[in-house]
Amino acid sequence: MSWNNYKSPNLGLLFYKHIYKESLILRELKTKDGALIIDVTKDHKPNPFNAYYNVLYNKPLVDFIKIDNPFSLDKFSLKTTYPGLLCGSGYAHDTGAMGDFKIGFYFDHTTGQPVIPGSSVKGVCRSVFEMERGKNTGKKSVAAVRFILEEILDRHKNIENFTLRNKIEAAIQSLPDESEDSVKKIKRLVEQIFGKDNTKGSDIFFDAVLDIDPNNSNPFLANDFITPHKHPTNRALDPFTNPNPIQFLKVRSEVPFEFRFKIIDFDEVWTKEVKLELFKQILLTLGIGAKTNVGYGQFSEVDANKTITGNNDGKKSVEKKPGLAPVKTILDEITKASDPVAKQIKNGSEWVGEIVSAKNDNFLIVFKVGEEAVTVKKKANKLKNGGVPEIGKKVIIKFNDNFVSDPPNFTVTLVD
Repeated sequence: MSWNNYKSPNLGLLFYKHIYKESLILRELKTKDGALIIDVTKDHKPNPFNAYYNVLYNKPLVDFIKIDNPFSLDKFSLKTTYPGLLCGSGYAHDTGAMGDFKIGFYFDHTTGQPVIPGSSVKGVCRSVFEMERGKNTGKKSVAAVRFILEEILDRHKNIENFTLRNKIEAAIQSLPDESEDSVKKIKRLVEQIFGKDNTKGSDIFFDAVLDIDPNNSNPFLANDFITPHKHPTNRALDPFTNPNPIQFLKVRSEVPFEFRFKIIDFDEVWTKEVKLELFKQILLTLGIGAKTNVGYGQFSEVDANKTITGNNDGKKSVEKKPGLAPVKTILDEITKASDPVAKQIKNGSEWVGEIVSAKNDNFLIVFKVGEEAVTVKKKANKLKNGGVPEIGKKVIIKFNDNFVSDPPNFTVTLVD
């Protein structure tokens, strides 16, 4: 289709509007009771929606340009974990047609890239400070903030050059217990960060955007399903009712997002560096978006992680922190026995991977070796147990020789 010819299409425009202008779908447009419907059923083979949604699935990050924001002086990057991120599920997107998505998704209006609204980031961060009934600040809030601060220290316990350690410890000491004095301290902090009543907070929460690396050629969107069991009239019969698959769009796992802020110091203890680290740990602990209770919207630190804070003069300083090694690329490029990845991939070793791209008769699979992601390429006709490779499918990769063989010898088996 024509959308494949655009390097950086507005995916939001395709998802919400232009897909319904395509000829194969318009052909099924009908009128029922005065309303327009798209009459696509399970008998349509192939489903006319598939070709257009595949554009969403196969567009790699490298095809897009990172959204710039010169006002966001303070930032950090986190990457999604399995099963991914669902943001914007409250938006309407349901034609009722078989093969169409049933749940909405949030895209930046101008660029069409998936973003996490700054209001959502602010809401998650604020929730830790308002743990009492009715979203009030009290003793539970003090305990929650102390817990998050202690999680920061635990995350950095093996990092000797963690420069914020003393400041984080001082912040914990400023809340020695769950006394009224500590509650008042948190309330003043909440008012300064988030505002109160009709006053605005001093800290600004910007949209989180895709942290696009020119070397990252992996796709970043995929489809997924929830299968609720709901009886139309008797809820007691829900467990015995056939599931109703509901398709939705998600951001894949291992996709980096840059979270952006403009933060000011509260006092000599609660500096903007401490608050930025606090916001980061809140997101790592709580996640963001829909369906976090089943694993969506969770994050981990990115490879070569760094936190950027803006100085008072408007210049930017970068604090580099030990993170994961850079992502490996195609397996054929890693052939030296001295490579730490090569040492772990031995004859007979098996690895669980996920198909991230399927094009023509080739498909790409990503699997983890320790903390590093490795991409392998295989022809569809070489799939051990047959079948058609689909994006998001799990596979077992088994190496039949040492990693340094040229080319590497491995088999790929589709997981049932």
